[in-house]
Amino acid sequence: SVLSIARPRDITHLFTVSKMDGSIALLTCAATLLLQPQDAVLIGALVALLVFVGSAMAAEVPEVGLHPEWQTLLRADKHPEVMRFPRALIVRVDYSLVYANADRVIEEILCRIDERAILDGKPIRTLICSCSGVNTTDASGVEAFEFLLHELERRQIRLATVYLKFPVHAAFERAGLLRRITTLHNIEEIRAYCARFAHLDHPHSMVAGGLSEMR
Repeated sequence: SVLSIARPRDITHLFTVSKMDGSIALLTCAATLLLQPQDAVLIGALVALLVFVGSAMAAEVPEVGLHPEWQTLLRADKHPEVMRFPRALIVRVDYSLVYANADRVIEEILCRIDERAILDGKPIRTLICSCSGVNTTDASGVEAFEFLLHELERRQIRLATVYLKFPVHAAFERAGLLRRITTLHNIEEIRAYCARFAHLDHPHSMVAGGLSEMR
């Protein structure tokens, strides 16, 4: 009965591609030795769901900056040579915005804003969310993002997104959020947007701002 669920070479392939997926498949097959096949499959599905929720809850929201040579956004804590823009904060959401992490992600974004304002001695006026890691969102994610918009408007902070993927773009559009968000598409648009509202022409080094030590 175990072999009817998955062949050994299939499980080996899963381990090669993803140790977590391979482990779940192996657990499911092992469970068939003690339980009915349908019960074993149910256990495997529940474990996979718990892994998904755990991964979502562990989503990070690091500050990112512009690498002067590579012209890409990299984590500030791992690449102290990146540059930031005056009065602007760029963060990257590293996971889909769903029920399991939506509130926590928004809290992390607001914390990053407060940290930068304290370090700079000036309030942040522009927030850019890099959504390259956000493949999808749900109703909880949309609701949390709407709360973020309200809070940013209260603080007089403009919000823009960059690398917004189609499923997320469509969900925000249906919720009427895109009318309140500027959508950027590349590094040059990020430069122009930040310079326009900061009234400063050039970004400066994160080292100079003391942000290379942030985690």
